[in-house]
Amino acid sequence: MKRSFYKTLFILALPITIQSLILASVNMADVFMIGKLGGMEVASLGLANQIVFLMTIFITGINSGAAVFIAQYHGKKDYSKVKYIVSISTILSILMALCFWYISYITPEYIMGLYTKDPLVIITASKYLRVVAWSYMASAVSFSFSILLRGLGESQLPMLTSFLSLVVNIVLNYLLIFGNYGFPELGVEGAALATSIARGIECVVVVGVIYRRRYPIAIKLKEFFSFDMVVLKSFIVTAGAVIINDTLWALGQTVYSGIYGRIGTESLAAINIENSFERLAIAGVIGFSNAATVMIAHKIGQGKLSEAYSDGKKFYKVSFGLALLLAAPLGLFSSKLVGMYNVDENVLKLGQYTLIAFCISFPFKALSMTKMVGVLRGGGDTKFVMGINLIALWVVGIPGAIFAAFYLELPIYIVYLATLAEEFIRILIGMKRFVSKRWINKLA
Repeated sequence: MKRSFYKTLFILALPITIQSLILASVNMADVFMIGKLGGMEVASLGLANQIVFLMTIFITGINSGAAVFIAQYHGKKDYSKVKYIVSISTILSILMALCFWYISYITPEYIMGLYTKDPLVIITASKYLRVVAWSYMASAVSFSFSILLRGLGESQLPMLTSFLSLVVNIVLNYLLIFGNYGFPELGVEGAALATSIARGIECVVVVGVIYRRRYPIAIKLKEFFSFDMVVLKSFIVTAGAVIINDTLWALGQTVYSGIYGRIGTESLAAINIENSFERLAIAGVIGFSNAATVMIAHKIGQGKLSEAYSDGKKFYKVSFGLALLLAAPLGLFSSKLVGMYNVDENVLKLGQYTLIAFCISFPFKALSMTKMVGVLRGGGDTKFVMGINLIALWVVGIPGAIFAAFYLELPIYIVYLATLAEEFIRILIGMKRFVSKRWINKLA
């Protein structure tokens, strides 16, 4: 039984983990290359990417909720309802992309002004957003189809297309940011253009391969506008909680960025450097969390409820152990890692201390994410997950960060560490919920 579990986990989680690493590498490459221009540019890119991050989380929330349904239908071998889930999630993703296009292209200065008072950062970040806004539609479609593929247990295609996007992005960054080989030197706008082109190519490849191989999610054009009211109602009740949860969680993360930005531009640059490493470390946890969602949903769809519970316990142990193994070297070599960036000495020092703060919190973040996003969500317990996540973030985490930053006036790395309190809330309450087994719900 254990061998079967780890074999399935390896086959499913490894491609997702690699894809997450690739996506994080795209951000890290952007920050690293823009970092050669200066700390202000790093801060600007980080703020602008908060909008991209928000859109990505919203779309991920929509399709993660849809993937739970597809995974259970797949486990039950009931493909007749898959087309309804695909149409709902894809249309919602496209509408979300259009909303963010308006924000990024029409009103970026106003939005950036909510995060920082530095006029140069606002202007530079707005230039980036106006260019990258044109990639949102392609990103929405490719993210949607990639996440829905995972619900079928197919994770290799999203991994390969993400790698293609990474290569294209890095090459175009080199050409367009610095003006190499006769290309125009566009700076931050060059990074945005590189991202837009890479996302467009990724979208074409993902959709093309899905329809060529005729996966169950490759529905006809007219089926995108067909709905089953029973399926739609079930989707709204269950996936709606996922969407609300991820939306308010993403908004909370942007509030954190606003807090860091108000501390100062140096602190904002430091947190953006730390984030480039944090996203790489979190990639492994994302792989396990997504694998947990799919594997547990499959087991529930097959009626194997006791195996779903047993698998949940294994996921907790693996994620916590891996996080410990990753956090140790990351902390030990924090000075050398942060030192790769060409920014002021004070920014480097703040970045190093913040990275160490992340290493301390990482095992607890990993356990919390696996518990909430992976296991409990895979069991269809989306309303409970939403409630606990929002209480932990908005009642504990954000007020604590505000108090530490503006009343105690603590440095950025201590403010960051204060946010760990929200993870303990999730872990303690989530464990009680897991043991009760009330999180196991048959949706299909």
